[in-house]
Amino acid sequence: MNRADDSVYRKTARGVAALATRSGALAPRARMALILVNGHDSLALLAGKLGADAVALVEMLFDGRLIEEVVAAPVPAPPAPPPAPVVPADERLASLKRKAIVRLTPHFGPDVDVVCRPLLAAATNEAYGTALAAIESKLAIYLGRKGAGSLLADLRPGGDLP
Repeated sequence: MNRADDSVYRKTARGVAALATRSGALAPRARMALILVNGHDSLALLAGKLGADAVALVEMLFDGRLIEEVVAAPVPAPPAPPPAPVVPADERLASLKRKAIVRLTPHFGPDVDVVCRPLLAAATNEAYGTALAAIESKLAIYLGRKGAGSLLADLRPGGDLP
């Protein structure tokens, strides 16, 4: 019988009983091999521990029904990731508005409510986009066109939310 190096063996009830009785029915090398069979180590690992006669010892224990081959259970497929939560448009817009206030407060200070009033009143993405463009033009005076654009880039209504 030809054994694969990646085969794994475990003791049978008969094998456990043979170790417990210490009857001397097993040769010392076979007893040591039976002790080393643990249901986890492969035949290659056992060969490293037992030496060149490992395959013959495993064959003898297997034929005597003292050990049995461990059949690997099929690996279950990983569970599917939960679907991403769908954020309603009004919640997305509300999140963008909150983010805009936090981002613009250092630039407008106590006047942030006045400057952002059209933005906060926007009920649609289009109205929000128009109000954001007006704020961007005010910021461009101080930060430059590119600076204002980069500051507000992720606040655009078409952009993805984090």
